[in-house]
Amino acid sequence: MSTPSGGPRAVLSLCLLLLVAAALQGSLSPRWYFWGGQPDFVFTLILAAALLSDAGLGALLGLGGGLLTAALVGETVGTFLVSRTLGGFVAGWISGRLFRASAGVVLLSAGVASLASEAVYVLAAPRLGLESGLRSALVGAGWNALLAIPATALLRRLGWGQD
Repeated sequence: MSTPSGGPRAVLSLCLLLLVAAALQGSLSPRWYFWGGQPDFVFTLILAAALLSDAGLGALLGLGGGLLTAALVGETVGTFLVSRTLGGFVAGWISGRLFRASAGVVLLSAGVASLASEAVYVLAAPRLGLESGLRSALVGAGWNALLAIPATALLRRLGWGQD
């Protein structure tokens, strides 16, 4: 399992950014609701950190992000834990096989990891029905992939990653 090259400063920075992301999730995310989906700022930040890590640390980050999201939402706790852990693992696994410095790779990797996570969530906690749930997952994955590009750049600047 990799560790951030910035050491404790990078970890503390990520924790503070997660608190900001949690605040944005409650206040800004519903305003960006589009075609059945919205961004998940906490999960996007977790994906960005996982993309700069390996699969093991990505899964651990996903578990932490799932706990934070479940605490914010207060329902489907197990589904958030499993889906976000899977998303973090997939992001870390993919990034270990690709060149991470490219914005295109970040976009693709975050999109695939977010889709995998959202698909698990939709199938495990089908509240909306399959069609609207999958549309929401696609739109949310698109938002998360787009927002992962600046989030990854910010985390790199703060010392996250092993490159």
